[in-house]
Amino acid sequence: MISSRTFEILKQLIELTEGTVYWKDREGRYQGGNTQQLKTTSFSSFDDMIGKTDFELYPSAIAKPISDIDKRIMETATPLTLEEIGVDMDGNEAIYLTKKKPLIDENGEVYGLIGASINITEKKISEQLKTMKMSFIQNMQHDIRTPFTGLWGLAQYLWEIEEDVQKKKYLDYIRQASKELFDYCNKIIEFAQIQANYWPLADQEFDLSSMIKNVFMIEQPAALYKNLELTYKVDSAIPSLVMSDEHRWFCIALNLLSNAIKFTERGKVEISLQRVNHDTEKQQALLQLIITDTGIGIPADKQNLIYLPFSRLHPSNQNKYSGLGFGLSLVKQFIEELAGTLEIDSIVGQGTSFKCIIPVKLPLISGEVACQVQC
Repeated sequence: MISSRTFEILKQLIELTEGTVYWKDREGRYQGGNTQQLKTTSFSSFDDMIGKTDFELYPSAIAKPISDIDKRIMETATPLTLEEIGVDMDGNEAIYLTKKKPLIDENGEVYGLIGASINITEKKISEQLKTMKMSFIQNMQHDIRTPFTGLWGLAQYLWEIEEDVQKKKYLDYIRQASKELFDYCNKIIEFAQIQANYWPLADQEFDLSSMIKNVFMIEQPAALYKNLELTYKVDSAIPSLVMSDEHRWFCIALNLLSNAIKFTERGKVEISLQRVNHDTEKQQALLQLIITDTGIGIPADKQNLIYLPFSRLHPSNQNKYSGLGFGLSLVKQFIEELAGTLEIDSIVGQGTSFKCIIPVKLPLISGEVACQVQC
């Protein structure tokens, strides 16, 4: 026999439990529960609920499966965890994650059961939406990429073999337009994949310095075309290998450098990688990726807007700066997923500097080798 104080503590503990808590006798009649359980019924007090079965609390379509499960648990004296349909506090159907356990007396006889249920309706809907997104992405990859690839490839082939100057000029327009459409398609698919968590966070060993150089080489032609001075620098303290997510690092660097070149008409653009600090014991380091340009700059009151998906300070139908407007949104998301921070320093007409501070694991410590390349 428990004391009144212990009983009161147990009662309060049940009330603090997330979700509904209840117990029934061998015939499935409610013997008690917490306030959350009471709120799923039409009764206003426990006195009204006690002694009632699920058929007296809920519609038959909901009560019968619950009753059948309860009977099986008590007949087999076996605990069970399952998902079942119930009613929420607004009277609507809801999905519950339920744990039920038979109540057994000192003689080994089952005299009822106790259960606890948590409403997981929102979680299940979220999972269904994620599955739908995944299906959509898979269809997009095949149904949209395939014709765009064919269109671009055919235009490229015809442009290469055409000898008539005027026709070649028109084919060049088609070639460039189809390539731009293809690139936009890839970016939209990439954005959808990220939003659907298609790319789980990876922890892999890779050469970060070489990756930054690769990004530099990819964007070098665009800088040369605009007669910009493009520079990349890697701190001698940067290790030859790091442990992090290579894909996210690549997208961060590529998007920021590409943007810097796009919005710079004269002057220079620089991408640099520096080590902020190093924890020898934990073999971790804090690295700093900085992309600086002498471009058009971003007004102070607009700097928070650039991270919003599909937000563009310069709409493509109003000026020469093209793009879909979610590059910086992905950059910010990737940096946050890597437990890093993103800072911006910009002056209109003078340029912009993006500073990404990101922690990495260090499997190895690099030698003191300075690296600086200019074009």
